[in-house]
Amino acid sequence: MSILQGLENIQEYIFEYDINKVKSSIQGLIEKLMSLFKEADKDEVKILNEVFSYMNIALANKDYLLLADLIEYELAPFIKNEKRG
Repeated sequence: MSILQGLENIQEYIFEYDINKVKSSIQGLIEKLMSLFKEADKDEVKILNEVFSYMNIALANKDYLLLADLIEYELAPFIKNEKRG
């Protein structure tokens, strides 16, 4: 499964309010997302760190709609633009 497909799945689980699947899917994608750091330059790493930080805040606050928005409008476009998904 590609990173983009995994992100789409997480969004679907959020909108179905299947939080257990959201959490397990995020854990499964962490390894793939971390591989982006190996290929990223300094500016890309800064962007990814910021997005991941906001995603962690959203998860800690159980703000799953914010998490879905971060995936949709920040992380997925970054991956698509970098052709890494």
